[in-house]
Amino acid sequence: MKYATLEELAEYMGVEVAELPDYADRLLDRASEFVDYVSMGNIDHDNPNHLESAKLATCAQVEWWEGSGDSLGVSAVLAGFSLGSFSASMKTGSGLSAELMSGLRICPRAHQVLFMEGLLFRGVERR
Repeated sequence: MKYATLEELAEYMGVEVAELPDYADRLLDRASEFVDYVSMGNIDHDNPNHLESAKLATCAQVEWWEGSGDSLGVSAVLAGFSLGSFSASMKTGSGLSAELMSGLRICPRAHQVLFMEGLLFRGVERR
């Protein structure tokens, strides 16, 4: 489920819809999937507060990807990249896992929104 529309993303970013990148709709799909992943499926689609938090987190994630210039989320694993006569080199060494994990984390603003709504809790469920 996509948690935000192009109009909501544009409003969040303070731009017009026409100013969004051509692939913004795809980024919203990916960010929504990522929000589901980091929240471990804890978003209750019948809870308006959960849906609002998911929407804000999705918009924040897209804004962060665009601001970092890494909308593919690959900067954590690439050491170098060229386009003419294509060349890419992967990071190696003992720091790779930590760097990879840091690249897969949700952005700080999205984390804050989801955390405050209790959507990042992974503890033991009580009965």
